[in-house]
Amino acid sequence: MKKKVVILGAGLAGLSCANQLIKEGIDVTVLEKEKFAGGLAASHTRAGFFYDLGPHRFHSNKELVINFLKDLLKDNIISVERRSEIYFNDKFIIYPLVLSNITSCLPGGVLFKCSYDYIAAKIKNIFDPDPKCTFESWVERNYGRKMYEVFFGAYTQKILGIEPSNVSPDWAEQRISIPDLSTAIIKSFVKTKNNPRTFASLFYYPREGGIGRVAELLKERILRKGGKILLNVEVKRIKSSRFNGGKDVIQSVSYECAGQKYEEPLDYLMSTIPITDFLFLTKNKNIDLSICEKIKFRSIICLYLVLNYDHFTPSHWIYLPERRFFSNRITEFKNFSDYSLPSDKTMICAEITCQYNDKKWNMVEEEIKDKVTNDIRKLGLKDVDNGAVADYFYHKVKEAYPIYTLGYKDNIGVATRLLSSFHNLDCFGRNALFKYGNMDDSIEMGLNAADKYLRNSEMNVHSGDY
Repeated sequence: MKKKVVILGAGLAGLSCANQLIKEGIDVTVLEKEKFAGGLAASHTRAGFFYDLGPHRFHSNKELVINFLKDLLKDNIISVERRSEIYFNDKFIIYPLVLSNITSCLPGGVLFKCSYDYIAAKIKNIFDPDPKCTFESWVERNYGRKMYEVFFGAYTQKILGIEPSNVSPDWAEQRISIPDLSTAIIKSFVKTKNNPRTFASLFYYPREGGIGRVAELLKERILRKGGKILLNVEVKRIKSSRFNGGKDVIQSVSYECAGQKYEEPLDYLMSTIPITDFLFLTKNKNIDLSICEKIKFRSIICLYLVLNYDHFTPSHWIYLPERRFFSNRITEFKNFSDYSLPSDKTMICAEITCQYNDKKWNMVEEEIKDKVTNDIRKLGLKDVDNGAVADYFYHKVKEAYPIYTLGYKDNIGVATRLLSSFHNLDCFGRNALFKYGNMDDSIEMGLNAADKYLRNSEMNVHSGDY
């Protein structure tokens, strides 16, 4: 009999894993709570537009992942030259930072203070090595205090909702891939191979269908080869029993779909859902669920404006770090690809981070729209009044970013040890590992999880054998 694998979550990690397993004859069922596949990398349609949940671009230095993407998209792939900016002090500053642009955009006093603090930080590091104890200290030691205040501190607080002094330095090491400003200055004049992630100027994107075309093609392959992908599913319980010298073996997943209750028996369970959700679903008396209260995710609201313009800005996205802006970042999807979009209109997406069920989360759609249009007016690009807005709507995502508080690794370590008590379980993906990552990371984790399972497939993990 074929082994039965159930995968929780139809994001890129879960779909990539399922696609590999189904090719090897494994019986695979994917359970997804949303009405669509793709997770954060899904695309949606409205008013003739394909649109994403904020800006998504595919870039990687991993040949395995790039080949996987090209094989999937075939001729429906384009290479795009990235253009992103930071709007600060009523100026558009190119990001990644370019020396000539910084000197023309920043006031002389700010530029002098940035330079002075940067040099002082480098001298201080010689005599007092960086302990890297917080996000704030990491940036201050690598860039200087003024650069932290201008570019990094306020924006990080907007994204995560906590003071940067309470954020782990891991957030800086993952989000800011240029270790010091001297590298940025060199890269402004000299292009070299193997640039850090932030300097990836070219990226891949589907010609048609938005970034969600990647997930849709994976879904089509899985279904065509006999796999199952069930959408709009509410998982109720992960049932396990204690076997094999104290190890728990997962036997089935209970869920509801279209008003019906089901129980799916399995040999092996793979999970990409939030680690906290998984622990609650086990309903295991041996697991102390209090750890879940210490593991927090940041939510996001994406507000979309359909505008009566053919284009609005030349940038793919613009960061808004200053507190006077309600939004964190705005994106124009037409600049990623305009092959399948209306020629006389464009669409802007504004991202607003919040906590699930807080004041922002519960704002009515029109109030969010008014705040976003006010943000856009401040940019001084084009009029968003006088009938410029043809349509508006929003999407909400409950778990968008892991919040790297100080000591978060200890909490994740406790949760991981609890999960390790299950013999036939593998957790991977952004939310399951509580690790911020990009699309290429999710795909790679899915491929690696499938490879790990297939290499160990000779091990009999069926619960009835214990």
